[in-house]
Amino acid sequence: MELICRINRQMPLQEREYNTQQGTTEKFASKGYLLQSGGDTLYAEMVQEQARRQGELPQDRYYKVTLTMQARSWNDQQQAEHWENRLTITKIAVL
Repeated sequence: MELICRINRQMPLQEREYNTQQGTTEKFASKGYLLQSGGDTLYAEMVQEQARRQGELPQDRYYKVTLTMQARSWNDQQQAEHWENRLTITKIAVL
């Protein structure tokens, strides 16, 4: 999915450790963006090396953003099912 938007807010880079299924420890990096496209506001993240490399982006410009969308479900401690939509930025360019 592609959209034209402005950046309302950029979150700082966050890294957290997690254990893989193979039993090794790795780091997951993400950087969040609050984007405004027309009347819609959405939250999307850059992940891993792209998030680590991306510097601060000017907020007074328009961007063409390419996103992937993924739905995932999980069960909480009471076994109630929850769903979330995850938007990941794969490409961002100043217009």
